[in-house]
Amino acid sequence: MDTVTQMAPGDSLLCRVRQWAAVIKQIRSYSGTTNKTQVSAVWRHGWIDHITSKMMTNALEAGVAAVGYEKLGIKKGEIGTHSIRSGAAMATYLGECPVYTIIMIGRWSGGTEDGARRREKVFWVANPVQAGGER
Repeated sequence: MDTVTQMAPGDSLLCRVRQWAAVIKQIRSYSGTTNKTQVSAVWRHGWIDHITSKMMTNALEAGVAAVGYEKLGIKKGEIGTHSIRSGAAMATYLGECPVYTIIMIGRWSGGTEDGARRREKVFWVANPVQAGGER
């Protein structure tokens, strides 16, 4: 697997490392937590509870139902927790981040090819004119 590095964004709100540290700090502030406490932990009703993928899916489906198919073009049964990851990748792409970088940072699978071959292939698909192909 390739090593992928990123520059710190300079804004602590956008820094994944600082945000992850804030999550851990918040969880560790709950009474009874240890280094083994899962990151799904939240403090609710005076005790530690855990957010499940089903809870997240239900929240996403409720949001889709509230906004409606007409505006979103998807039905509530067509969304799930993977949609969060896909949406983040799309937002990054719309922010003009190179596709091969999104693939590496997101650890998206590219099949059985090695990393260099996969990046080359993705670059060609995303940038056919620069890669010598046709539009």
